[in-house]
Amino acid sequence: MSYVKIERSEEDKKFREIVKKLLDSAKFEIVIIAGELSSLYFPELWDSLKKAIERGVKVKIYAVEPPSNILRILKSIGCELKIGSKRPKDHYLIIDRKSCVISEKADVEIPTIGSRHGKYYPDNPSEAMRIIELFEKLGTNPLKKLLLIVSPLMVIVLFLAILVFNSPAEIVATSLVVASIIFAYYTLR
Repeated sequence: MSYVKIERSEEDKKFREIVKKLLDSAKFEIVIIAGELSSLYFPELWDSLKKAIERGVKVKIYAVEPPSNILRILKSIGCELKIGSKRPKDHYLIIDRKSCVISEKADVEIPTIGSRHGKYYPDNPSEAMRIIELFEKLGTNPLKKLLLIVSPLMVIVLFLAILVFNSPAEIVATSLVVASIIFAYYTLR
C-alpha cells in the first residue's frame, strides 16, 4: 500500500491542500468519517464540498458531536448523515472509492490547528474499500436493524391473531409472546 505521508504544517496547510484537491476531483462519491467536522470551518474545504455537491457528487458523512448549525446546512444541501456515538480513532475522507486521506489521531490531548497529520492514498481502491466497510458499520444500530425485521413480522402476527382469536386479550397476548421470541432470537444469536 503506497501512500504519501502528510506531515504537520502551519495551520494544517499541507493537509488542507490535499483534501481540497481530492474534493475538487470527486466525480461520484465522497465519504467522510469524522468527529465534529471541524475541517469544514476552513472556507476552501467548505467551498470544495459544496461545489462537489453542485456537480452531482453524492456525499455521505458519519460524525460524532457535530455542531447543529453544520448538521442543518449539510442536510439542506443534500448530504447523507449518520450521527453516531462511537468516536473513530482516526478520521477519513474517501473519494470515488479509490483515493483516501487518513487523518491520524493527534498525539496531543486537544487537537489544535497545525497538529493534523496522516496518510494520503492517491490511488488505492483496496484501502478505500476497507474504510468504506468501516463507514457501513459505523452508525448502524443493532436494535434499529432488529426493529426493521420485527416490525413487519409483528404486523403479520397481529393480522393472523385477529383472524384466529376473538378476544382482544388473546390477540395482545399472542403478539407479545411472538414479539418476545423474535426479539430473543435476534439478540441472542
